[in-house]
Amino acid sequence: MMQGLELSRRYFEACLPLLQEQAGDILPLCAVGLAGEGSECLGFDDATSRDHDWGPGFCIWLSREDLARHRQRLEDVLRLLPGTFEGFPCRMTPERRMGRTGPMAMEDFYARFTGRETPPSDWRHWLGMQEWGLATCTNGEVFFDGPGRFSAWRTTLLDYFPRDLHLKKMATRCMQMAQAGQYNLPRCLERGDSIGAMLALGRFSEAALSLACLLNRRYLPFYK
Repeated sequence: MMQGLELSRRYFEACLPLLQEQAGDILPLCAVGLAGEGSECLGFDDATSRDHDWGPGFCIWLSREDLARHRQRLEDVLRLLPGTFEGFPCRMTPERRMGRTGPMAMEDFYARFTGRETPPSDWRHWLGMQEWGLATCTNGEVFFDGPGRFSAWRTTLLDYFPRDLHLKKMATRCMQMAQAGQYNLPRCLERGDSIGAMLALGRFSEAALSLACLLNRRYLPFYK
């Protein structure tokens, strides 16, 4: 089974000649790819994932100013794209995007998941960022990036947490694992508290998965 990211890449490649013909002056201002919400952006999609918000489609990221200037022309061009691709309904019409494909401002895209409209430049900027949000805005793939600004922002985030914050996060996960798995889980089992034991095991498992990601300098995605 072809996964959604590969399907979307092939769809963009098939659409590229039309985009170059109809919006050749706008394309150099854009970054194009697929990233954000959806299991296909992480490469985890399967047959079950196809029940909603799945199919060939791609994001077109521009600066706010460029998007405001060119949105209507882009929408006119996108209406010319194939509605199906390799037997699957495409996700480029406004009613099928669900905020996950189509034109969007890069500042809004990153702010949605990090709370910031500019890349972090200080350790304090990283403190308020959730790991699932960082995983979401840096997953997937950039197929094309004319200005390079979207990719540079992405690279800054992928370069990972500052060292001190990284170490503190790992220490915290170790403490959480010890408290939930080494201390509370055996106590719950000893007194026959199966529900408490399940909760303790869940907390231990989530902290262990987070630590594994931290050790590999990867962001822990949303649990689903």
